Amino acid sequence: MKIAGIEPGMRVMQVGCGPYPFSAIMLAEKGCRVEAIDNDPIAIEKAGEVLEKLGLKEKIDLKLIDGYEVEYGEFDRVFVAMHVEPKDRVLQKAISEMGGKGKVVFRNPRGLLKLFYSGVQLKKLPSPIFSRIKEKLGKESLCISSCRVKNLTEAGFGEELIIKNVPAHPLLPALGIRPGKKVCLKGRQYFNGPFLALVDGRKVALGFDLAQLIEVQGGE
Repeated sequence: MKIAGIEPGMRVMQVGCGPYPFSAIMLAEKGCRVEAIDNDPIAIEKAGEVLEKLGLKEKIDLKLIDGYEVEYGEFDRVFVAMHVEPKDRVLQKAISEMGGKGKVVFRNPRGLLKLFYSGVQLKKLPSPIFSRIKEKLGKESLCISSCRVKNLTEAGFGEELIIKNVPAHPLLPALGIRPGKKVCLKGRQYFNGPFLALVDGRKVALGFDLAQLIEVQGGE
């Protein structure tokens, strides 16, 4: 929810809610307008029983439908569960229909969980990964935003990014800071002090005003 920038009032879709729609429940508690879907009728029936017991049936709209049959253009955020199949097809559809205004968060297996769940080949996605968080128990959450560009001062520590645009400054080419290069923020001083970044394996220090003019986008 943090990497997706969830705010009250957003319209959010959970794809693959299962019999206990935990993500949908948390999103509803955050004040979102939530729609939760699954293509398993038993899962939808059980999920309805859970929501009724929790008094959330009016806040979460349950639907029996496949994820690739949904129209995603009206949603602000989409959450796709790890067990959803075919996940790549669902992601492609959601990304293309949401455009630049939305974000898609999905779970991918790693480690031993790859034996039980199929993963998504990230290079085949139409948009780069914006944020990537490894979690316990062999899974990770990834966030996609089709046109999200930010400056280096907005980057999270350890977040791998791609440089998109740089200002005309004689210092930057000498430091290897060019469009297309990989950059990772390693630290910063307080009170708008200098930023320490790793650019293609090379440590560089940048002032706040200069770092603010360097546009970056999610890497892989």
